[in-house]
Amino acid sequence: MKRYFARLILFCSPFIAVILSYFILDPFEFVHKTNDFAPPMPASRDFNSTEIYIHCRNQFHYNSFIFGSSRTLAYRCYNWKNFIKDGRPFHFDASAESLTGISNKIKFIESKGDTIKNAIILLDRYVLDAGEMNKIYLIGHPAVTHQSWLQFHLACLKDYIHKGYFIKYIDYKIFKKIRPYMKGFIYDGTPRLKLTYPSNDFIVYGMDDDIKKDSLKHYKTVAKLKKRDSIIPENKPLISDNNLNIFKQIYLMLNKSGSNYKIIISPLYDQVPFNKQDLQTLITIFGKDNVFDFSGKNSITMVQGNYYEKSHYKPYVGTSIMKMVYNGDSSFFKRY
Repeated sequence: MKRYFARLILFCSPFIAVILSYFILDPFEFVHKTNDFAPPMPASRDFNSTEIYIHCRNQFHYNSFIFGSSRTLAYRCYNWKNFIKDGRPFHFDASAESLTGISNKIKFIESKGDTIKNAIILLDRYVLDAGEMNKIYLIGHPAVTHQSWLQFHLACLKDYIHKGYFIKYIDYKIFKKIRPYMKGFIYDGTPRLKLTYPSNDFIVYGMDDDIKKDSLKHYKTVAKLKKRDSIIPENKPLISDNNLNIFKQIYLMLNKSGSNYKIIISPLYDQVPFNKQDLQTLITIFGKDNVFDFSGKNSITMVQGNYYEKSHYKPYVGTSIMKMVYNGDSSFFKRY
């Protein structure tokens, strides 16, 4: 029997070693939680944002929040403060954010007894149609998703093992060399991003540096912005019964806080118009003065230079949108 268990342990030892490497080496910084969004391997912006909020809320008493996907990176809290009164803003975004994720974050803030005095909710069709966020770089914080820590780490371990992340990371830790097969999974250590403290703006200044250095190269090799069709059909309706209920819950929570909220529909490069039926639903729930649609063909989306690539537009565009939303300055905006 002892020989049997010895062989079993020997057989399982590689698997056990991989599991231990996840908890001891902590490649995604989910275990030791350093609040650093630049670990050796891509981590979850959703998780890190929640951690920063949890650890800083009692000190900084946040009362204004930006919600949405990575497209919120165009909206900087230090700029937003110019448009809101007595705002202590926090950037509570997540990569590939879903409507459920936004709602859960608002519920979490409410559960902590904090007030949402001001809010920007950035929407597009991808937010309304987002799937399950159970991949390591998208996974939400257990405090917000209400899953157990055991469920959280099991989900992360599944990706860590099945996606082969452990091979890349352990190879890197042993040999300190970034190989071609690690591209996109191991950062080279070059500072290309930073977080503003305590507002949690996530600034990817590396792309700005690349554009300043050689804009033609950036737009040809990185951005790869394709020519849009002359006639672009409107997007299909995406506010299902479930989404409708979530929006109503968001409305009730924000009004309970007496929030000055703004629903902004992003100007995506593809120029696909936000569905008119969905837009009317948002206006019915949140009010015409609180919903702003920048989708479709317009003076923002027509200019290639307004974008880093097809998914993200630049901060000066976000600032211009805030000027229109809060000050009524629409001089920069025209529909085609």
